[in-house]
Amino acid sequence: MEAERDFPLPSLATHLKLARAPDEKGEPVYTLYNPAANAYYKTDWIAFECISRMPFHQTALALKNAVELETTLTISLTDIEN
Repeated sequence: MEAERDFPLPSLATHLKLARAPDEKGEPVYTLYNPAANAYYKTDWIAFECISRMPFHQTALALKNAVELETTLTISLTDIEN
């Protein structure tokens, strides 16, 4: 059923930077920095794992499979879509 919902992944701008930093509670969070806009975006673990692997995969289903194979996460195509 998920194969029917598969979709192509967009290309990410090459100037984006992804970094890990602790939050106020000391839990890991991730920051996506766009130097062109001088903007920072806080992301969670799922987003970090997906964004860091996006350049290596063409479709959401391939990305989902890679994240689940290479981490302890279980994600959905909706997670990737979001």
